[in-house]
Amino acid sequence: MHKLGLEAEFIFLRRDGSATTRKDILGVWNYFIQKGWKEKRDPYNNELLGVKRQTKYGPLIMDNDGSAILLEVAWPPYPDLGILKREVRALIRDLNSYCGEKYRIIGYGCAPFTKEGTPALTPKGYYSTLLKLVRGAKPMWPFYICGALQVNIGGTLPELLRAYNTFAALTGIFFALGANASMYDNKRTRYRDVRGHAYDALGPYLKKGYHVTTGIPEQPFRSWKEYFLDLLSRPGHLLTIGDHIVEVLDPAPLIEVLRSNKPIRVREVPKTYFASSAEKKEYERTRTRIIHLEARDIGLIQSLCWRDDRLKFAFQPEVDTKHFVKAIQSSAGTFEKFLEKNLSNAYVEIRPVALQQPNDFLALPAFALGIMQNLSAAEVYIKKYPWSFWRELRTAAYTKGVQASLGHIPITKLLLPVCQIAEQGLKDRAMHEEKLLAPLYERIEKQYTPADVAERIFVQQGKKAFLEALTFAPEKIY
Repeated sequence: MHKLGLEAEFIFLRRDGSATTRKDILGVWNYFIQKGWKEKRDPYNNELLGVKRQTKYGPLIMDNDGSAILLEVAWPPYPDLGILKREVRALIRDLNSYCGEKYRIIGYGCAPFTKEGTPALTPKGYYSTLLKLVRGAKPMWPFYICGALQVNIGGTLPELLRAYNTFAALTGIFFALGANASMYDNKRTRYRDVRGHAYDALGPYLKKGYHVTTGIPEQPFRSWKEYFLDLLSRPGHLLTIGDHIVEVLDPAPLIEVLRSNKPIRVREVPKTYFASSAEKKEYERTRTRIIHLEARDIGLIQSLCWRDDRLKFAFQPEVDTKHFVKAIQSSAGTFEKFLEKNLSNAYVEIRPVALQQPNDFLALPAFALGIMQNLSAAEVYIKKYPWSFWRELRTAAYTKGVQASLGHIPITKLLLPVCQIAEQGLKDRAMHEEKLLAPLYERIEKQYTPADVAERIFVQQGKKAFLEALTFAPEKIY
């Protein structure tokens, strides 16, 4: 039976919708530390980043994934959605106890009504590092305006590859069913998937020799070997080595680096801003070093390859890099056996899931779990259309939601059959989880997205009603 984990990005605001600060978020962490949670600290400067707690099912983590207003929660894999719902309610209840009448937790479709200014805590240093490769591109809207809900599901290696291809094809379906809109500085931005829209727009501005790869691969992957070769065929740009993120200063494709075993120059990427350019230069001078890349170092590669889904993996610490290189140069079957022996963890990360309204919070996770459970039926349905159709549908869906169409085929024609496949998968699990799909069926019938609901409230009832509707409370999650 498949398990499901979540990574949700909430927005931590004052009650009036204005942005919070470093001081405000430190209050959250200290509140949970007093309740018995453990500290999570920055490996660079030992600053408090968040809190964590060990549960029966794995670690539950809260931290900042960007700046003070963005609060990310990672729930471990749970065996059924009923348990997950109880855990989500419990955490939201604790957060609301701290918020009181001073703060609020907002999810999808809302950003601060006042601009935040310079992020006060753990900005994503690696985004600015990646964007050094871009020249002349117009600034995009702030990264945090779209709340994200990433769904993680495990399985066997052959099953995960099939799942990756299936969820990649269904990216447009996810966008149409859960299209997100943001209000930023009292302005509507309509449907926009931040990664899809922003990264797709960067291609023409890249420095010579680099390229952006976003969305859905040109063809489904036939093997794990093909997936890894695609992943390693470009420069790494950034790697996570231990607890540290490093910028790779040598632009050779990672597969060449591993094959040659030649040393490469890397520079640690700080998670804090510098007080001056001199301080930054000194940091870069002292943090540049030479390393030999090992197979265990490629578990998390940040690059301009930003697909809507990822096969996430981690190698055993003792994995032999020479054996990895030999295996990837062998047959697909040999390489998969190598992975089965040497991976400590693997799962599919489903990324085009926008954070939903509080009372629909688990609708799209339930949809994903149902597809995973009924994978064969989903594969049969996807093959009714060419792969190029699903790639083009993605762009149409993240710009037009349920109004999207491709040629003579409206996206509404596709939504109901796919939801029925997910529903059957959940029924096969016999845990009564299929009732969580009810909001999706209503959206299909009435042809609206969550973004439409948020915008209607904002336009017809105003800012206060908008904030109240989207504020998370335990009793709203059902």
